Amino acid sequence: MSSLDDTTERYIKNLICDILDVNPSDVSETSPLARHGADSLATIEIITRLEQTLGITIERQDVPRMADLAGVYDVVAEAGRRKD
Repeated sequence: MSSLDDTTERYIKNLICDILDVNPSDVSETSPLARHGADSLATIEIITRLEQTLGITIERQDVPRMADLAGVYDVVAEAGRRKD
């Protein structure tokens, strides 16, 4: 479970669903993002937009953990703690 607040989690989910062009109600925290069309280009766009909008840096070694929303939340929370 991430340490992000509900507003941030909702923002991240909506951003990812917008990039993948899927309905947020179709994506659970544990459903693989690849199932919803996340390929390497979409992943780069997701990372870039998260870094720009949240003012964080996502480390290259953390990218494989971003296979589902729960993983994205955890990586973003860790990046936010490193920033502080």
